[in-house]
Amino acid sequence: MGFLVGLLIVAAVTTAHGTTDCTGPYRGGGKPDAEDLVQVLAAHAAWQRDAAAAYAVRANLCGADLRGTRLTQQNLAGSNLQGAMLSRAYLGGADLRGANLQQADLTAALLGHANLQGANLRQASLQKAYLVDANLQRAMLRGANLQSAILTSTDFGQADLEGADLRQANMKHANLRQVRLGRANLQEANLWDADLSQAVLAATNLSGANLSYAELTAAVFEPPVGALPSISRLAEAQNLSQLTFRTSPYAFIAVREAFQRAGLHQQAWAVTYALNRGLRQQAPIIEQAFSLIFFELTHQYGMSPLRPLLILGLLIPGFAVPHIIMLWCCRRHISATRPWWWWQGTVCPGWGLP
Repeated sequence: MGFLVGLLIVAAVTTAHGTTDCTGPYRGGGKPDAEDLVQVLAAHAAWQRDAAAAYAVRANLCGADLRGTRLTQQNLAGSNLQGAMLSRAYLGGADLRGANLQQADLTAALLGHANLQGANLRQASLQKAYLVDANLQRAMLRGANLQSAILTSTDFGQADLEGADLRQANMKHANLRQVRLGRANLQEANLWDADLSQAVLAATNLSGANLSYAELTAAVFEPPVGALPSISRLAEAQNLSQLTFRTSPYAFIAVREAFQRAGLHQQAWAVTYALNRGLRQQAPIIEQAFSLIFFELTHQYGMSPLRPLLILGLLIPGFAVPHIIMLWCCRRHISATRPWWWWQGTVCPGWGLP
């Protein structure tokens, strides 16, 4: 036991890229037997309780062959699984918070309800993995392969998915709030009813993606013009008028034109509003004030064409009421020999006529 624990001591060497070299006993594809795995998990559990305790060692399974291994409900928080082979592994409900899974192979792994909060999954392979209801909040998934993964109701809140491959991934009801998806590939991904509030979609490939009922409030929408989502599905998205852009408005222009060609005028007006609001926010302060008062607040750049009539309808009685009150106050002072509109200046100073 002591010999095994000694072998499992983490001797991480930091490289220039911030990653660690694998120094574990199973590096290169070594496969721990059932007894060794039990001992590793026991030592790891002791390490989580008290890192200074005897036989308390963080699990170092980097590079290990764990294909098809049953690790359901296991506590592997903070463990080192860098480069581990975990394809078709059973990790349902496992605690993998803060675990190092960089470049790990999790192809077709079962990770339903697993907790991967803050885990490092940079360049990991999660192709066809099952992650329903998994927690991936603030996880690092840059360059990860999630092609055809099942991500229904998965929580990606504030995760980093820059450059990730999410082609044909099923992300229905997923939480993608404040997620970074720059340069990610979401071609034909299913984002039905997903929450993309404040997500960054810069240079993101959305070709054929399904955004029906997706929440888009304050999302940065800058996909390439040639990689736009399905227009018919995008028309069903929530809060198109709240989309934003940082540098390029070309996607807005292309989407608006596509809506207009399809006869989807409400959606076209919503995108026009979002476009003009974004341009206003980047304009000089005087131009911002002018556009805000005369275009945005009055009719929302055409999205609310009846609002000017409503404003006028409210202003008319607003001015008429004090005018009527003034006439009533001055009525008894009107000269009987003069027309009714000739008021006595001594009674209504500044208004009377000689």
